[in-house]
Amino acid sequence: MFSMQYRSAHEYLEHRFSRPVRLFASVCFILLTCLYLAIVVYAPSLALSQVTGMQVVFLFRYKKNYL
Repeated sequence: MFSMQYRSAHEYLEHRFSRPVRLFASVCFILLTCLYLAIVVYAPSLALSQVTGMQVVFLFRYKKNYL
């Protein structure tokens, strides 16, 4: 096997292609992570609102204060 001197995939992308490709990959990663977190917070709140009858807005506030 060969050893790579890169610490991350983004660093490899910059070396293999160019800096704009690395920045594009970084922005995509940040956007997808934000989308994932929004779904992770919203889905349980929606399920909990169906069970308890509370509005989703109140559940968001409860989670925000709890965390």
